[in-house]
Amino acid sequence: PWLDSIPPLPPRDLKAAVVPEGIELFWQQPGQALDGDGASSYVVYRFEGRRPRLVLDDPRFIVARCFGESSTRFLDKTADAKKKYVYVVTAVDRLQNESRETVVRMQ
Repeated sequence: PWLDSIPPLPPRDLKAAVVPEGIELFWQQPGQALDGDGASSYVVYRFEGRRPRLVLDDPRFIVARCFGESSTRFLDKTADAKKKYVYVVTAVDRLQNESRETVVRMQ
């Protein structure tokens, strides 16, 4: 009964920047959800194109899982500078409930 299905709040202020090593994503940690749980990790998805269909239940689009409450940065070293991407980051709590998505588009 102590296990819940309440997802954490989504990451805040997701931003992306092109850096010499690839594309760097950074975001703000969300506040606590209604059950008092915060994010214990984050899932980073990458989709190719300007307006791709965002399919979060397909693990082929996952490029990273960042652990720890302070892991609010990810460097995508596999990104191709000539391609357009849409990145999605979700928060995951200690019970593996996943938040709604936060989206950033690379122009």
